[in-house]
Amino acid sequence: MTISKRLAAHRASAPDEDPEVPSSPAAPDENETPENPKKKDDPMPDETENKAAVDAARTEGHGAGFKAANDRMAKVLASEHYVGREALAQSLLASEALTADDVIGHLEKAPKAAASTTTALSEEQQRAAAEEAGRTEMKAALEQTTNSNIDADGGKKPDKKAEADSVWAKAYGLNKEGK
Repeated sequence: MTISKRLAAHRASAPDEDPEVPSSPAAPDENETPENPKKKDDPMPDETENKAAVDAARTEGHGAGFKAANDRMAKVLASEHYVGREALAQSLLASEALTADDVIGHLEKAPKAAASTTTALSEEQQRAAAEEAGRTEMKAALEQTTNSNIDADGGKKPDKKAEADSVWAKAYGLNKEGK
């Protein structure tokens, strides 16, 4: 790069650098290529890279949220105030705005549910109770009528339409299949 006579004269006549005026940056060498600040080193990601990045972020976010929800629920279930207030705890856990400590605080203030006076029967006990109730009902029915007329079809009368159809079938000499 050549310097003009005028620039050389100006530089020679100019006083030494003023401390208040910042010095200008050095000019690039001839061998050096100037950098374009608008040009990026990394090319733009294409559609598949972009989609993969979004999917990875979504999976990571879902995993983190799932873990946070499980930790919150585990903390509430492990609380000493959970027992006897299970329904309230589940209701409060449904609210995303409450932290585990908030839920435990509400459970602490709530009264415990009244203990149930009825006990659940096991499956075997339920069968035995149903069989005993059936026997008691049968004995009561036999004592009322003193006759054990047990009807196979449960006391139902035969269907009148079916009887009429069978009469006509006999008259025409048809078998059960209508031939």
